[in-house]
Amino acid sequence: MKRLFDILHRLLPFGFVLLCAVLPSYAQQTTPGTAQNNPVQQNRQKTSSLQQRLDSLQKRVETFSATDTRRMDALLALSKEYLTVDADKAMRTAETALDIAKKLGLTEYIAASKNAVGVAARVQGLYAVAASLHFDALALSKTAQNQEAIGTALHSIGRVYEVQRENEKALTYLRQALEIRESLVNLSEIAETMHYMGNCFGNQRQFDSAMKYYTRALLIRRELFEARGIGTLTNNIGWLFRLQQRYDTALTLFQQAYTIFDSLEDTRGKALSLDNIGIIYFQQKQYGQSIETLERALNFAEIAHDRREINDLYAALANSNEAFGAFKEANAYRKMRDALKDSLFNERSAKLVAELNSRYEDEKREQQIKILQLDAEQSRLQRYLWAALGVLSIGALGVLWYNNRSKSKRNKELHVQKKEIQERSADLEKMNVKMQDVNHELAAAYEEADALNSHLTDTLQALQFEKANADGLLLNILPAAIAERLKNGEQSFAQRYSATTILFADLVGFTQLAASMAPEELVQILSEVFVMFDNVLERNGCEKIKTIGDCYMMASGLPQERPDHARVAANTAFELLVELNKFNEQFRTELRLRIGIHTGPVVAGVIGRKKFAFDIWGDTVNIASRMESHGEAGKIHCTEDFYMLLKDDFLFEARGEVEIKGRGTMQTFFMVGSAKEHSTDAISLTL
Repeated sequence: MKRLFDILHRLLPFGFVLLCAVLPSYAQQTTPGTAQNNPVQQNRQKTSSLQQRLDSLQKRVETFSATDTRRMDALLALSKEYLTVDADKAMRTAETALDIAKKLGLTEYIAASKNAVGVAARVQGLYAVAASLHFDALALSKTAQNQEAIGTALHSIGRVYEVQRENEKALTYLRQALEIRESLVNLSEIAETMHYMGNCFGNQRQFDSAMKYYTRALLIRRELFEARGIGTLTNNIGWLFRLQQRYDTALTLFQQAYTIFDSLEDTRGKALSLDNIGIIYFQQKQYGQSIETLERALNFAEIAHDRREINDLYAALANSNEAFGAFKEANAYRKMRDALKDSLFNERSAKLVAELNSRYEDEKREQQIKILQLDAEQSRLQRYLWAALGVLSIGALGVLWYNNRSKSKRNKELHVQKKEIQERSADLEKMNVKMQDVNHELAAAYEEADALNSHLTDTLQALQFEKANADGLLLNILPAAIAERLKNGEQSFAQRYSATTILFADLVGFTQLAASMAPEELVQILSEVFVMFDNVLERNGCEKIKTIGDCYMMASGLPQERPDHARVAANTAFELLVELNKFNEQFRTELRLRIGIHTGPVVAGVIGRKKFAFDIWGDTVNIASRMESHGEAGKIHCTEDFYMLLKDDFLFEARGEVEIKGRGTMQTFFMVGSAKEHSTDAISLTL
C-alpha cells in the first residue's frame, strides 16, 4: 500500500482526474442544490434506520448490569452514534460510562470514557475542557501501556488544536498518533489521522500536501467500504477546490458528499455539505439558489440540534438575502442569530471547568500530604537507625566486660574455666544470632530508605514539572528577559530603549460586527484574530505589548535591542494585512485593519505587585497611537522619522501635512509596497 501511496503522490498534479477515479459512485441524478421534494418528508422517511440503531444500542445498555464492562462498551458506542445527531446527548452518554468506570476503578475504561467526553466537548466548542480530558486519557493510557489508546488520545488532542487553527501544534500530535497507528496496522484509524492532517495543511493553504493526505485516506476508506469517512473526505476535498476558486469542481464534490450523507441519514453531514453548496452559489452570485440551498441546510441543522451550524447558517442566509435584495428577510435572520442563546452550552462548560479545577486542588492537597508523610517516615527511619546503633554499642561493651571478668577468674578457678568457656561460647553464639537479626533489620531499613529516596526523587521531578509549567505560563505573559528578571527577585523596574518602532493596529468594522453577534461568538472571533496576529509577531521577532479592546499594540527593538527594528516592523505590518484578508475569506467577515507606526525612544518596564504587566511609555508611543487613529482602513500610516529609515527599501506615498491632536502639523506617509529589491514594479496592496 505504501508503494501505491507514493505512485498516487506523483500523480497529484492531475488532481481532479485522480479524484474522479477514487471517489465513490454514490452520486444520483437528483442535485442537492434543488429541492424537488419536501426535504422534511424525505428525512422522516429515512430516520427510521438511524432510530433503530440508537434503540438497539440503548437496549443493549439496559441488558447488562452496572458492573459489567459490556455496559460501558455499549454506552461508548451509543455516544459515538449520537455525535452525528446530538453532541449534548453524546456527552451525557459518555459521562455515564465514565462514572461506572471510576466506580469500578478500570483505568483503560476511564481513559476511553474521558476521551469520548472530550470528543463531544470539542464538537460543542468546549476546547479547553476537551484538551484537558484528552491529556488525562493520554496519561492513563501511558500508565496502562495501551498503545492503541495512546494513539487515540494523541489524535484527539491534535483534533482540538486543528479546529482552533493551531495547525503546527495539531500536526505535532497527529504525526505521533499516525506513527503509533501505522505500527498497529489499524487502517481505519490511519485514514482518520491522515484526514485531519490534510485539514491542517489545507488551513495553511498548502494544497498539494493536503491533497496527498486526503487521497491516501480516501483510498483506505474505499478499501474498507467506510461510507461516512468517504463522504467527509469528499466534502473536504471540495473545500480545497473552493479555496482555490475552482467552483465547478468543488460544487460537484459537495453534491456527491451530500448524496453519501443522505444515504447514511447523517443530518449533520447533510447540513454541512449543503452549507458549502450554498456558499458556492453565493460566490457565483446565484443568490436565489444560494438561499434555497441554505434553507435546506438550516432544516437539517435544526433536526440535528447543531447550534453552531445553525448560527453559521443564519449569518450565511442574512448575507445571501441581502445580496438578493431581500432586506426584510436578511434582517430577520440577523435577529434570529442575535436571539440564539446557548445557555446549556455555557452551563456544561462552567460545570466541567469547575470539576477540573476541583480535581486539580484535590491533587495538589494530596501531593502536600504525601510530602509531609515522607518527612515523617524519614524522621522515624533516622530514630530507628540510631536505636540500632545503640544496641550494637551496648552489645560490644558487654562482650568486653565479660572478657575482662573471665580473665580475672582464670587464675583462681582453673578447674571451672572450661565450664565458663563453654557457657561464654553459648552466650556468644546467641549474641551472634541476635547480631544477624539486627543486620537483617538494618538491611531492610536501608532498603526502605532507598525506596523513600526514590519516592522523594519522583516527587521532586513532579514539582520540577509543575515549576516548568509555571515558567511557561509566565513566558506567555511577559518577554523571556523580563520574566527572568522577575524570577531573580526584581519587582518594579524600567529601562530606556533609544531606538524602537511602535505599531498600533485597530480592527475597523469590529464594532458593527459586535452589534450582530452573541458575546461568546464575538470573543471567539476576536481571540482567533489576535492569535493569528501573535503568530505573525512570533515569526518576525516582534514583541506583543497588549490589546486594548479591538486594538493591538506591538513593539520592535525591545526587550532585545536590534538595528533592523524598523524593517522588521514594516514586514510585520504587511503580513498582518495579508493574514486578515485570509481570515475574511475563510470566515466570511469584512474586517479591515488601520495601522499606525512611529519610531523613536521609549521607556519599558514592569509595574504592579500582583496583577503585574509589562508596558511601554513615552512620546513615541503616543505618536504611533495618533498615526493609527488618523490613518485609513486597510493602510499603513507612518511618520516622517519612520519614512527616513526605510525610504530606500520600501515604497511610500506622501500624505502631506496632517493636523495631529496634541502635536500640531506633521508630515506623514502611507507605506504601500514591499522592498524594492524584490520587484522592479511598484507593488500595491488592495485590501
